[in-house]
Amino acid sequence: MTVHLHNDLNAAAFSNLLLTVGNGKIPCTNNTRTITVPGELCHIVSTEDEFFDKVYHNLEDNHADIDWLMERAILAPLNGTVNAINNTLLNRFPGDDVETYNAIDSVPNKDDATQYPLEFLNSL
Repeated sequence: MTVHLHNDLNAAAFSNLLLTVGNGKIPCTNNTRTITVPGELCHIVSTEDEFFDKVYHNLEDNHADIDWLMERAILAPLNGTVNAINNTLLNRFPGDDVETYNAIDSVPNKDDATQYPLEFLNSL
């Protein structure tokens, strides 16, 4: 994953913290396998609603702005947490329209199968 932090004074410190955590070099608190993130790199919130509003404030007004959406991300260590966050955020988008896009991992002409390896099709 590549992350670009623009015009953020804490970008370098945050980047270094992520590397420290990712490399397992930040000490755990009291053998609980938890770490303490420095307060200047995070915002403490009390509720899930406050959490989403902090990251995606004014979602109703900005949901169609691709640049605005690209500036935001929520990282989570578990796929189950990611799915729960995604579902909660999707329910916050205005409107009732739902689009389903089906993945295709085959080709109509079997002779073309050698030109498109399954790994390539799955990457699309």
